[in-house]
Amino acid sequence: MRGAKSLVATILAAALHAPCALADAVEDFYRGKTVKIVVGASVGGGYDLVGRAIGEHIGKHIPGNPRVVVENNGAASGLVMGNALYNSAPRDGTVMGLPTNAFPLEPRLKLLTRAGGAANFDISKFIWIGNAARQPQVLFTWRDAPVKSIADLKAIPSIMGAISVGADSYTWPVILNAVLPARMKIVPGYAGIGETLLAMERGELHGHSAGLANIVSAKPDWIREGKLRVLAQFGLERQPEIPEVPTGDELVANELDKEMLRFFALKYELAYALILPPGVPKDRVAALQKAFDETMRDPAWLDMAARLSLPRNSLTSREVNAIIERIGATPEPVVARLLQILDASIGK
Repeated sequence: MRGAKSLVATILAAALHAPCALADAVEDFYRGKTVKIVVGASVGGGYDLVGRAIGEHIGKHIPGNPRVVVENNGAASGLVMGNALYNSAPRDGTVMGLPTNAFPLEPRLKLLTRAGGAANFDISKFIWIGNAARQPQVLFTWRDAPVKSIADLKAIPSIMGAISVGADSYTWPVILNAVLPARMKIVPGYAGIGETLLAMERGELHGHSAGLANIVSAKPDWIREGKLRVLAQFGLERQPEIPEVPTGDELVANELDKEMLRFFALKYELAYALILPPGVPKDRVAALQKAFDETMRDPAWLDMAARLSLPRNSLTSREVNAIIERIGATPEPVVARLLQILDASIGK
């Protein structure tokens, strides 16, 4: 009997000690190491700023407090970063990626590589650490423009500025022209939000489509002062900053088009996600996911996020995985409807 009790006590002691041993193993691994975050976009843009902000704060929450550095690889709109992370990066938890929001949809849509074949990865096999913010795209017009409502978009020809053909600032007017239908002429070639807002002030453009945070950051008072009229927002739900503005799927009655708009809006749920390649040891994955969640609650991060005009709506790894599953489960007719619209206006 005494031997049995001794065995039970030994087993219980080992079980209680196991989490500490795992934590110590992770801490020992990361101590003195450098963790790299590779941003799938160029230096100086929103993705780069957010990636560097995360890198500045997450290291103190990772066991062992490794040094965190940020690199950029925006080639092929981040596909090169995704391929390298999936196929050749170390699978030890020392390299993470921060892709653009187009990345999760690319295997279904192939918008970044219209001929297909350049996304050499299985999106479902990446390990998702978390997402720093959800950020909708919005369509807006200048206060003096003749287009002041969705009804006006349908009835009055308008001129919308865009960054480039295929960018979201081009794609959303294309989609609305097809499903409302609207009468927007889209003019690509503007360098960014600052240039398009200036063109609207000059009367050169009636409106534009951009990330909500980009507007708030560039001109924080313009929405509140009524200089811009936000006509639609493209996300899964209305944002608290603009609760009166309808989401894209609220604008259409056709169920297929509703599902299509919801599908494309999923990208904005993953505006700034961190990913790992497959095969990273589970204890390190758990540690990085925990470190990310702690970073999102860190007062220093929250202060930084406010300065970057990022909303406090981060997602945990579990919530991100649910969105990835939703992307994969979207019925093919929904994806085909979107591609039909884009192929007709943008081309292959």
